[in-house]
Amino acid sequence: MKYLNFLTLGVLAVASCMTFSACGDIEKEPSPNDGTEITVPVVVTGEASDVTENSATASITITSDGGAQITSCGIVWDQEPNPTEDLPTKVTFDGAEETYTCQLTDLNTSTTYYYRAYAVNEAGIAYGKEYSFTTGVATTMSVDVNGITIELALVEGGTFTMGATPDLIALAQHDPDELPAHEVTLDTYYMAKYEVTQELWIEIMGTNPSQMVRDNKCPVDGMSYLQCLQFIEKLNERTGLYFNLPTEAQWEYAARGGNKSQGFLYSGSNDATEVGWVEENMSAFGQHPGGEKAPNELGIYDMTGNINEWCRDVYAAYPEEPQVNPKGPKPSGSSAQYVVRGGSFLVESARWCRNTKRIRYPENYAQMDIGLRLVLRDPALGPEPEEPEPEPVITAPVVVTGEVSDIRENSATASMSITSDGGAAVTVCGIVWDDEPNPTEDLATKITFDGTETNYTCKLTGLSAGTTYYYRAYATNEAGTAYGDEYSFTTVASPSESTMSVDVNGITIDLILVEGGTFTMGATDDLIALASCLDDELPAHEVTLDSYYMAKYEVTQALWIEIMGDNPSMVIKNNECPVDGMTYLQCLEFVTKLNERTGMQFSLPTEAQWEYAARGGNKSQGFLYSGSNNATEVGWVAENMSAFGQHPGGEKAPNELGIYDMTGNVNEWCLDFYGPYPEDPQTNPTGPEQNEYTLRVVRGGDFHNDSVVWGRNTRRQSYPENYAVLDIGLRIVLNI
Repeated sequence: MKYLNFLTLGVLAVASCMTFSACGDIEKEPSPNDGTEITVPVVVTGEASDVTENSATASITITSDGGAQITSCGIVWDQEPNPTEDLPTKVTFDGAEETYTCQLTDLNTSTTYYYRAYAVNEAGIAYGKEYSFTTGVATTMSVDVNGITIELALVEGGTFTMGATPDLIALAQHDPDELPAHEVTLDTYYMAKYEVTQELWIEIMGTNPSQMVRDNKCPVDGMSYLQCLQFIEKLNERTGLYFNLPTEAQWEYAARGGNKSQGFLYSGSNDATEVGWVEENMSAFGQHPGGEKAPNELGIYDMTGNINEWCRDVYAAYPEEPQVNPKGPKPSGSSAQYVVRGGSFLVESARWCRNTKRIRYPENYAQMDIGLRLVLRDPALGPEPEEPEPEPVITAPVVVTGEVSDIRENSATASMSITSDGGAAVTVCGIVWDDEPNPTEDLATKITFDGTETNYTCKLTGLSAGTTYYYRAYATNEAGTAYGDEYSFTTVASPSESTMSVDVNGITIDLILVEGGTFTMGATDDLIALASCLDDELPAHEVTLDSYYMAKYEVTQALWIEIMGDNPSMVIKNNECPVDGMTYLQCLEFVTKLNERTGMQFSLPTEAQWEYAARGGNKSQGFLYSGSNNATEVGWVAENMSAFGQHPGGEKAPNELGIYDMTGNVNEWCLDFYGPYPEDPQTNPTGPEQNEYTLRVVRGGDFHNDSVVWGRNTRRQSYPENYAVLDIGLRIVLNI
């Protein structure tokens, strides 16, 4: 962490904040005089937003004061997990409001911070859920070495064509070793604005090897490649940073102007004399202090002329294939020669100073017009990882199949990694898929790569909607073909299709599309006029949801038995009846195993998803119950039950969306912790972050309770997550 001493950014964060929204005074719970037990508050941490290189915005919401006045609350953060309120890096508030938003400032760049909300009352302190964020990268950076400043410019990563491209060939001649032009992708790095000076070399090494001693502000010269490595090692020991020579690709990308390139022949211009000291404009023999000529597009000076610059790579012919962060071949014996770039004050520009011009010298060679320039790996990333040594014995490659993402009706995104080439070049690799298990590379449904990289991401296309596919990665070398783990996924039906079916060993899960939209959740005035409401159904508040699929029917005993191997139901009449008698935690286990079987991503519905679907989604007619103002038309409730127990799904009328039994039959677990409603508009809410008694929401009413009291669309119940009873089941959703 030595580098923090040299960064211009501050170490200790000081946050400035303002109240984002005031929900009025917190409604106090009964005082101790009422005999109510005082508990610690319940506080929710908001996810960070507007994260920059040195700041972020965070929020806090107090959902319960615990029955006593909040004396202090705020947000605390640190570079280590689980920050506590005794740290100085915090923002405090007086607890008079429910919701606060503030900005965390003076943060370090490229640094991960952990933060959480807290609130204090007389019962003690409570913390919200911990989150983390990582600050951005500074566009410039300065490092102080005993009063000598190393100024660096950010070179944002990207992809460019390295070598003599046709546009540059048209401007000047080129050499054969500048071909073939090939695609190179680089990560972000910092590059020194100026060549290493004589004064910095003297500070680090104690001597000046320069053969041209004019001014200590001039670039150092006269050192070999090996001496450059010694200098960098000592510089890193002094600073605690990770300086290095640039790779040849890093050098050329920066010389071209990185992602700001204007396609110049030289670094910043098509006229070398504007941006560098070269043979054509030298009035006196020798190099000049940096910065006397114009910079290139990135604000970097003298990458054309002045002095040549050592690069990290062993000189070799260019490959034809695309490269990612290339470092050249490994040195082979004492005959290895290293790349030198940029030209110098001694030579004619068009021949020697072009951005693409390559020259080379042995590692122990020193000359008066060769110096060096530094690059810096982002300090937050630590040292550059060491490259693994090649395997002495050739085996089949080791390949890892990545989990699929971005599943759509006709496509999905998959990835693969080659973690070992087995000691020999991978000749081909790829991802193969089929609608039958164990697909092999001889199938036509595959994507292939040439094996020159280690990580690939690709899109599987031409898939059929609502279909299960099996896929795995493979790689081949001279020892044979190896496969990664097999995974499966199921494509989604087109959102234009209102229904979707998933087969589980002959048991069909029918799903209905619930198109996203905005609705008022809770007891609205029109529903209050039809029936009484409870306090926890208020305040009515605006909720916006994305589209999702919801099961037409409650999960049956048959499906539960298929997935879990047993039947927890306390009322067993028919396997087509809804399953009951399971806890919330057992529901989560069921969903996990169902997803493993199907390759899909089923879930319990959030409370908001449940109510929106029960109301009829964007087809809602404003009914008190799910599909009617008469509960007996759409559900089995106390008023129409002739025999004790639930019924198979679909015997009553559906709601506006075609979904059955969201009123009565059995109650249904929801995903959310139970807690009071917010007043502010919500988007895809998932409920409170925690609940003191691990109470989870239950919705819908059941077969043996009065519908007006228990079966309304807005009626909320809550039970501990380890509670099981004969009238609580579940319904599943599939998020798109």
